[in-house]
Amino acid sequence: MHGLKLGAMVAALLAASLPALAETTVLKNVTVIDGTGAAPKPNSAIVMTDGKIVYVGPVSELKAPKGAKVRDLSGKFVMPGIIDSH
Repeated sequence: MHGLKLGAMVAALLAASLPALAETTVLKNVTVIDGTGAAPKPNSAIVMTDGKIVYVGPVSELKAPKGAKVRDLSGKFVMPGIIDSH
């Protein structure tokens, strides 16, 4: 029983000491409509990490994180942060 508790404690310490693996997705070549009334922005990119938007801007300035899932959405329009509740 003592060995089981020690093993669980070691496993918990190891899990706490390891960096969390963030899931990152990059949407490339989209036209962004930001909802402010500004003109749509073609050739844009959106980076999302763990479900949060961390970058919206030109593809030319994109620095995609290593290991990110990259999706080419050429010809598609995206409105970041807009949620359809229907």
